[in-house]
Amino acid sequence: RQPYQSFFWHRRILLHRIEGGEWLALTPDLEIARHNLGTHRHRVLDRAAPFPADIAAEIYAHDPIGRAALANFERQAQIQAVILGEGALLDPEAFYWVVAEPGHADFGEVVDAALLGNEATCLAFTLKGVVLRHGEEVFVERVGVNAMKQLDLRQAVTVMKEPADSDFPIAGVKAAKEFHTSYAASSGGFLTYHSEKASAVHVHRALCEALRLMHSYDQLDASALATGEHLTRWVIQTELDVERNPLQPDYAGLDIVDGTAQLPDGRAAKAKFTEWVQQWIMDDLHRRVALYGECPEDITEDTVMGDLGRRSDLYNQEAKHLVGIDLSKIKILKRRLVPKDAKTPEAVRSRRRRLELYKALHAANLLDFRRRRKARVGIFTVRKKDGAQRLRQANACHRALPSTRFSTPASLTALDLTAQSLEADGFGGILGDDGPTITSESGDVGDCFYNFAIPELTAWFCTEDAFTREELKEELDIDVGAVYDDDYQKEIPLQPGEKVFCAFKGVPMGWSWALYFANEIVCHQVGASSGRQFGAPSMVEG
Repeated sequence: RQPYQSFFWHRRILLHRIEGGEWLALTPDLEIARHNLGTHRHRVLDRAAPFPADIAAEIYAHDPIGRAALANFERQAQIQAVILGEGALLDPEAFYWVVAEPGHADFGEVVDAALLGNEATCLAFTLKGVVLRHGEEVFVERVGVNAMKQLDLRQAVTVMKEPADSDFPIAGVKAAKEFHTSYAASSGGFLTYHSEKASAVHVHRALCEALRLMHSYDQLDASALATGEHLTRWVIQTELDVERNPLQPDYAGLDIVDGTAQLPDGRAAKAKFTEWVQQWIMDDLHRRVALYGECPEDITEDTVMGDLGRRSDLYNQEAKHLVGIDLSKIKILKRRLVPKDAKTPEAVRSRRRRLELYKALHAANLLDFRRRRKARVGIFTVRKKDGAQRLRQANACHRALPSTRFSTPASLTALDLTAQSLEADGFGGILGDDGPTITSESGDVGDCFYNFAIPELTAWFCTEDAFTREELKEELDIDVGAVYDDDYQKEIPLQPGEKVFCAFKGVPMGWSWALYFANEIVCHQVGASSGRQFGAPSMVEG
């Protein structure tokens, strides 16, 4: 409100702030005028508040103005500020008023804004109203832009506001508006985009349909809703995981890529959200590394690369660390369980050395015999304890094995038991601020491959040496009365003069399936002993 002349007050309705105390205001004559509250004495009243008694008789005020008319004046003030270069369009036009009588000849036509702004021709509420149009009273209704009750994606993104909200329940840069805008700029719609993405899964289509209904029929601003943001991030996560492994998405981690409005494979680009995720990953990585202090002095780029250079893939026959056989250094021969692989070129040339090895394997319960040899193995030892066997012949006869999922250093780095992470996920605090720190431990199964025996597979791991029962007694001091037969699936007595091949009884490390079987057995045993299939223990006081 501002004083006018000497004894009168003129009422002003503030419509749009330009800057500071500079406003575009509505006069009682329904004109939009520029006013600076800093240069005039004024008294501010709430909307619909009664006039102060001391000046009520001296106020030049407006006639009653309806909500629809007032909204129209606010819109005109915003547009005027934009035209004059003194502001931005804060609230893009998201609706129109249209004739809502199905039987009327003008059904669906847009009502002139001048009629809405005149109390003599319009009585409007939030969604419906009555307008005197062409001398006739007609019912009107507020609908979406372009007088439509349904929006396509390109129309919907023009009315998304992405408002700032300090209490928004989802942290980080919002992805919804950028995501929808990218879709609209690339393929034009969610379902079109989905049909072009051959690797998309069923859940992706369901999420796309939910977002489409949100902006199309419900006409909700996904950029302003926590539900819209959550669904958008779920779509992004699904696309990235399916892209990484279309057949078996494992949803482990988040693969981020930058690009244009549409990436080469049809996915929409989310640059701002991508940058935020990348920064979050880097910050979290630095935080985790810092928990363990400074890097040890003996670990440098040169030492790490040098250690990797001393190793090679034994399946490709490129071993660099073969050594001569020394039975006293083979740890497993000193235990009842399994030995390291042991047959070098020296042992191949020396029958005496091979017989010594057979005796040692027999003492470790790792020597068996078979009538028929399905494949031949070569045995050798290496410098470090993680030796392997050269079993290319057996590998060539067996089909490709399924993926082996086992613990790796990379998986351990993803395990975060710090207080910050636990509290963020709703854990922690039970033991109090001074309670013990939650930790995890890792372990290794000693000589894992040699703790298991599969009689049905032993014939695949035979050596070149064959013996009769008499020769076994004479040369190895081993008495073999019966030998397992693959066809009968049981032991069959050994006939006089019948020869059998020496075979490795355990699961050889060089066999391609050895890791898979060993890992499955260990996982089964750990699961059986961990108690994870049992219910939670009962809690008692004290």
